[in-house]
Amino acid sequence: MATYTNNLKLKEITSGSESGSWGDSTNTNLDLIAESFGYASYDAFGSDADATKTVQNSGATQEFTRGIYVKITSTATLSATRTLTIAPNDISRVLFILNSTTGSQSITIKQGSGATITIANGATKCVYLDGAGSGAAVVEVFNSFEFASSKITGTTPTLTIGDGDQEDAKIVFDGNAQDFHVGLDDSADDLVIGKGSALGTTTAIGIDENLLATFHGGITMVGTTPTLTIGDAGAEDTKIVFDGNAQDFYMGLDDSADTLILGTGSTVGSNGRLNISSSQVELTDGSNLVLIKDSDGNGVKVKSDDAIQLVVERTSNSPAVIAFSTDEITKTAKIEASSTGMKFYTNSASRMLIKHAGDIETDQDLKFTDDAKGPIIKSANGTYYRLIVSNLGALSTESV
Repeated sequence: MATYTNNLKLKEITSGSESGSWGDSTNTNLDLIAESFGYASYDAFGSDADATKTVQNSGATQEFTRGIYVKITSTATLSATRTLTIAPNDISRVLFILNSTTGSQSITIKQGSGATITIANGATKCVYLDGAGSGAAVVEVFNSFEFASSKITGTTPTLTIGDGDQEDAKIVFDGNAQDFHVGLDDSADDLVIGKGSALGTTTAIGIDENLLATFHGGITMVGTTPTLTIGDAGAEDTKIVFDGNAQDFYMGLDDSADTLILGTGSTVGSNGRLNISSSQVELTDGSNLVLIKDSDGNGVKVKSDDAIQLVVERTSNSPAVIAFSTDEITKTAKIEASSTGMKFYTNSASRMLIKHAGDIETDQDLKFTDDAKGPIIKSANGTYYRLIVSNLGALSTESV
């Protein structure tokens, strides 16, 4: 009597049986073996419900599980994930299964009470049925699959990692001394590039859903003309924010004013301290400019091929001041321009006033250390005379 105990359910002829007809049975078996290397399509869901397909013993009828590549379709429009159970639970096969069902739903492939595999609509998975009986499992073949190289071709080649579930997905680069990874940290919804193989532990770059990139280390730009461009020429503010512990600072382009601003905080246009436009550099109200010589003792130089001027201007009525200070705080000199005129101070005391009309006032002594020098006075006829003091204190004049 023939048996059908193999994985393809082919007829195994008992020795001495089917005299005169064994050739027909053998040819049928050969046809069915050939089917196992081919493609099959199977309408597994006649209704919107789970289904079971039992592989029959060999005969002239094609069985979809004998094909190595199986397209699963459905007459019904599926409204949820449906399960296709393949029986009996003692056959073992490798199958490529394409979920081509109607309704955009996933399908689950099952054999026994063991593991199952879920295939998204439109996706193909390679699985094997382990045929372990009541506890039979369906296992994904390409889980932890290793290959030397691969190429994805086509008009829109796409590699998708993950199946939409709440789980991390990653590519790990297994180096000799150091591993690196690129992956989705699903708990943070961030794409991360980092060191090692564990997501979220040693991150170098993180990109969130708003395309905000966070760098967890330094950035080195190399090349003959390294360039960092911020902005895309759109009518929008751009900035670099320095996130300090007690005080933030920013450097940014106020696009509405076409001005580069250095300021405190993080909002471009507010709390500006230094504004740079195409025509001028401006200190904003409440800001001081402090110039300090370097370690070589060099001062501050203003140089130009054309005539230049240093202007200290206040928009209010308060004086405009230029101050000079040594390392000793008390030894300070300053020049103050006000509505009265120009005053000169030393040690915080007024020493001389030059009025707008040209008069000079001082409550200090004028000391001439060169005996050939002295005050020069213009006479009524326009002649200039110098006052000379003799050794005895007598005054005389000489024309100059």
